Amino acid sequence: MKSVSFVISLLLLLNVAASAQSQTAEQYNRSGLTKKAKGDLEGAISDYNKAIELNPRFADAYSNRGVARKARGDLDGAIADYDRAIKLSPNLKEPYNNRGLAQQLRGNLDAAIDDFHKALRIDPNFAGAHYNLASAARAKGDLKLAFDELTKAIASPDNDHLSQSYNNRGTIRHEQGDNLGALVDYSKAIKIDPLNVLAYANRGYALILLGRDNESQTDFDQVLKLRPGSKAAVDESIKNAKEERAGKRSPEF
Repeated sequence: MKSVSFVISLLLLLNVAASAQSQTAEQYNRSGLTKKAKGDLEGAISDYNKAIELNPRFADAYSNRGVARKARGDLDGAIADYDRAIKLSPNLKEPYNNRGLAQQLRGNLDAAIDDFHKALRIDPNFAGAHYNLASAARAKGDLKLAFDELTKAIASPDNDHLSQSYNNRGTIRHEQGDNLGALVDYSKAIKIDPLNVLAYANRGYALILLGRDNESQTDFDQVLKLRPGSKAAVDESIKNAKEERAGKRSPEF
């Protein structure tokens, strides 16, 4: 009976130790997230390293370390971490989305688009992946796909960048020649976030294209209020809009 009791006690101790180790890995992962949010990339990476040492199959820690590495400019290291996270847990959507962002930064637009699609197959309502897919599609010149993806991002219940989504869709509408539609989207972006300076600048530009110069000045004044040092950029934008309206300038893709 003593030997049996000893074995049971040993197993219990091993289970407790494994549980404590797993919990510590999670604590390091959470600490890494906190440090990353504060801009302490080296501290975050150090914590993720510790989490991975304690639990080499901790997919979230690899994914999070990849985000910190990308923020530090280490795209190769970031992609390697995303690859590992995906291999360990193929149903996690974030590593696909984050790998797509890293691939886009490397100029690999086809690979980026493929990764965003993979993230969306896991979660069709993943607003971030729709938003990022739109960006990659626009970079490839596929304005229809960019427009469709931004529309899906806007409709997604988990979109925490709604103002930016409307602003970006307004830009796509402008590039498609739909300046009235662009005006509507920029106005929605401003209503959601009255501090969205890009939306004011873009709406001012659209108003000039529509011949509503007096209204546009109100928007550009707001840009100057939000960004006092941007007068040269505002003057250049007004000049470009008037040239485009006169047919001397094409929309920039």
